Amino acid sequence: MKYRVQQYSWKEISYLKLESTDTGEYISILPAHGGTVHQIALCVDGGLPQQILDCDAPEEIPLNPWFRGRILFPFDDRVHGGRYRFAGETYQLPINDPDGQDALHGFLYAQKLELALSEATQEYATAVLEGEVDAKPGYPFCLHIRLQYTLSSKGFLLDVQIKNSGTVAAPYSIGWHPYFRLTEENVNPLKLLIPADRFLETDEKLVPSGRFLPVAGSRLDFRASSAIGSRELDHGYLNPAGYMECSGENTKIRIEQSQLFAYSQVFVPPARSSVALEPISAATDAFNKPDLGLRVLQPGERDHGRILVRLCKL
Repeated sequence: MKYRVQQYSWKEISYLKLESTDTGEYISILPAHGGTVHQIALCVDGGLPQQILDCDAPEEIPLNPWFRGRILFPFDDRVHGGRYRFAGETYQLPINDPDGQDALHGFLYAQKLELALSEATQEYATAVLEGEVDAKPGYPFCLHIRLQYTLSSKGFLLDVQIKNSGTVAAPYSIGWHPYFRLTEENVNPLKLLIPADRFLETDEKLVPSGRFLPVAGSRLDFRASSAIGSRELDHGYLNPAGYMECSGENTKIRIEQSQLFAYSQVFVPPARSSVALEPISAATDAFNKPDLGLRVLQPGERDHGRILVRLCKL
């Protein structure tokens, strides 16, 4: 099996593509947009490649309408009101919530990352993007992020390394925001499997109470694979089992997440054309409720995590 790595531009957008020349499977990445995973196309049992992400059209990429495929860093999900306290100081992040109330999903998605390595062999294609996330308004900390993307017969692997490159302790969380689809229709008939027995309680503005409630007896129980149906979903789960699955008629997508990504967020956008299954290191508003997964790196300290995506036959 042969692989290759290519760089190309289309409609003023630069892409990095990892591809199997034998199967046609590929991963496309946006280096100028924080290493966004733009598309994943995988095969099952020698069939044709199947695109499994709902992704932005070229003209949408700079506008970032739904954070499709974005790497969420140095905070995932939201910081309510954009305000938080850390080490005795209060900080105010810019508000980028369409509703005008919160800071959403960090700012890596607006930053260019540099290609540090690319390699193609008979068994895999891999590429590394990295860069410094320097002090920003409301975030006077410095972190280095290294993202390694690998396509092989095992699927798509995203390997994340984070280092505190500054001189003071730095709070952070990280996540990935892919929107999966297995049908051209809406997602209602798709089945989810989320082996989590607790979900995070939030109010009508999605601000967490800090309490985790049992999924048993609720509409948020996906411990046994069940159809999304008409359920409106924008909820976080404590997911120590470290995986999620989305099943269609004949295939399923399996997302495996390492210990760094201890939480999972599930979101169905209003168009209901896809479902976001997000591996995240902290639940929403963890900058204000550190017990929900906020991580703190001391100068020179590192963290590491992995996410694997596979397409399987049912």
